[in-house]
Amino acid sequence: MQFEKWQALGNDYLIVERDELPFAITAARVTMLCDRHLGIGSDGLLVLSRPEDRDSSRQSAEGARAQGDAQQDARVHGALQEGTRAQGDPQGGDRAEGARTGEGRRGDAQRPVARLQIFNPDGSSAELSGNGARQALLYLRRRGWVAEDSFTIETDAGLISAQIIDASTCRVHMGRASLTSKDHPGGRESGLGSVHSGGRDWAFRHVSIGNPQCAIEVADPQSLEQLDLAAIGPAIEGSEMFPNRTNVSWYAQLGGGVEGRRAPGGARDEPAAIRARIFERGVGETLSSGTGAIGAAIAHLLGTGQLRQSSSRHAVRVILGGGELLVEVDGDLDVHLTGWARPVFAGRLSEDLIEELNETK
Repeated sequence: MQFEKWQALGNDYLIVERDELPFAITAARVTMLCDRHLGIGSDGLLVLSRPEDRDSSRQSAEGARAQGDAQQDARVHGALQEGTRAQGDPQGGDRAEGARTGEGRRGDAQRPVARLQIFNPDGSSAELSGNGARQALLYLRRRGWVAEDSFTIETDAGLISAQIIDASTCRVHMGRASLTSKDHPGGRESGLGSVHSGGRDWAFRHVSIGNPQCAIEVADPQSLEQLDLAAIGPAIEGSEMFPNRTNVSWYAQLGGGVEGRRAPGGARDEPAAIRARIFERGVGETLSSGTGAIGAAIAHLLGTGQLRQSSSRHAVRVILGGGELLVEVDGDLDVHLTGWARPVFAGRLSEDLIEELNETK
């Protein structure tokens, strides 16, 4: 079985092609492969297949999904109405139709060149990963699955499209985010709420970008760095408010102002900048998370009242433990994510490990 290991800002994944797998994917096998002592070691597993292989690919992952999120293939809906009213936006009511559905995630009308499945190291499945998606997209381009620099792939959150910038960088149209979803049932249309952990209440904003994000603003970068995410993260991730668990991001604004707007076709102003730390569902604190960065960026832009004109696109530099990502968001919460990813090494599993994996159910 051949594989490649990639990383993006320190967030590392194993990439395998489904036709290379000598066994079905189960939660226990994913966990062993991702174990840094017993397996190859990674923050997750990316499985690529042809779009027409979707049904058989799903069947091979049945064991992992049974122990993972019940959210698989869910289509979520959201609106900005309440949140924009809270910011005094007179257009807020008109944008209540800015809901994201599965169809709304289409980057373009292209037929997808591949299907991407994402698994966390605990064996659960993830609908989407910004870092994982970039690694998969760049892998597909390098490995000749597609000859063009612009193409679309299918994920459990819907279709996403890529623009390859260079050998290690791509800009991904992640689709439209929403502030309500089945991952936060009964939540307010603004996504705003409060959750208890570590002896205190945390004000948060729920953002769904194919997977659930719980974004929490912190007063300043110094306070952010002092947080013990290992102590406070699990209770929020597993809160009963989030039946499928949630990813959590804590963020703080950095110096240099809040504005980061770009008019269509116009020059980009200096983007706003925030520092974020991510507690990833099924992983724990991680050096980087693309969707976590998106959740934090959207919460920041909404909190500062900038998302008021759908014709404008706002850019936010998100500084993470492993590096920097650029998030672009318009007033309808349509999102682009730009960042790098690169291969670490390629290899082949030993026959001994394959035998052990086959014995692991």
